[in-house]
Amino acid sequence: MKDHDPVKAAAELSIELPSLHDLIIMTQLMMLFAAGGPSLAREGLAFMVKNRVVLAKTHLAGFGCPHPVYGSGDWASACVEVTNIPFHPDAGMSRAQVLAMSVACQAVAGEIFDPTQGATRCHRHDIEPDWAAAHVATAILGDVVFYKTLGPQNDMISNKF
Repeated sequence: MKDHDPVKAAAELSIELPSLHDLIIMTQLMMLFAAGGPSLAREGLAFMVKNRVVLAKTHLAGFGCPHPVYGSGDWASACVEVTNIPFHPDAGMSRAQVLAMSVACQAVAGEIFDPTQGATRCHRHDIEPDWAAAHVATAILGDVVFYKTLGPQNDMISNKF
């Protein structure tokens, strides 16, 4: 295994822009967690996905293998919560879905700030998953609680992309 230098790995990242399909998947994630919530919750979810892409790319660059959860850093793999939810674009998109996709585009373009402070995990406030105890809560936006994993890779997220 390679020596891991997260600073060097993050500096060498190559992040591709999401495709329309990727944006649709991000929209599904935002609708799943924050359909009726405040815009800031959707912004947080968009940034969580963006942070996961950076985390996965940093892992791949530093260790030479895909991240165990978020893969090689493609946008769709960063939306693990919605991989099995079908989407039918022929049916059109609701106003809420269009607004959520707009937020995803703004987050990817860097036009809005990351309200999650580098979070890569989340859950609705009315549940408490087992994994939450091993993470640091960074924000509560609407009904969604955001978490950051401790470690040098996550420290690079807010400094890249």
